[in-house]
Amino acid sequence: MTMTEMLEATIARHAELQANEPNRNIWFCGKTFEIDGVGKVWCGIQDVAGVYQKRRHWRRTWEMNGKRIAASKLAQIIKA
Repeated sequence: MTMTEMLEATIARHAELQANEPNRNIWFCGKTFEIDGVGKVWCGIQDVAGVYQKRRHWRRTWEMNGKRIAASKLAQIIKA
């Protein structure tokens, strides 16, 4: 699974959570993935558009086996 696929799945989960609770604004969302040979990779997103009144965009956070990791290092590890 590539990082792009993980990010898209996390954004889809956010959309699903938001659809289930339309009266509540979901700012944070995360999803965990099991990758063979790597372990658990967690992708977290934070909606930051409302903070600065800009178009919708996401702050992304990555963790591997419970520790934060830079996106560039994770890409090298999973060869995305």
